Amino acid sequence: MKISLLIILLSGLGFLSACHRVDKKAAQTEGEYLMTLEKAKAGPRDTTAISAKEFQRKLGWVKEGTEGYAVVTAPINGHYYGRPIKARVIRKTDRELKLRFLESVMVAPAKNCPAEVKSGQTYWEKRGAFWQTREEARQYLKKHGWLGE
Repeated sequence: MKISLLIILLSGLGFLSACHRVDKKAAQTEGEYLMTLEKAKAGPRDTTAISAKEFQRKLGWVKEGTEGYAVVTAPINGHYYGRPIKARVIRKTDRELKLRFLESVMVAPAKNCPAEVKSGQTYWEKRGAFWQTREEARQYLKKHGWLGE
């Protein structure tokens, strides 16, 4: 019983770590491989909270109950992919929005690694990444090279 539990746990950890692996064969030189790996570790730029003044400038139009679009991103094989997702603001502070996702979205399917967000999940948005239309959210992703469709 303990051995089978240990095997299941170890295989589960291996499965989860597969999402962030970079294919060594795809890189032509060791330098390219290391650059790809560092880019994957760095993640999307702008991951820190913004000031209350900047937050108000970007999202002054938002109230509790407002529906709009956020973006979800996931690192897959050394590259970030993202998709817009419909969300409702369930709480607003001077620096954050608490969003409830209103739809389920598969960010970018990868073999044995579904990067999926489910309807009903909540998230605290601290960067001001919330838009009125899906097209505005798509343009944000496209600008950063993260649009995964």
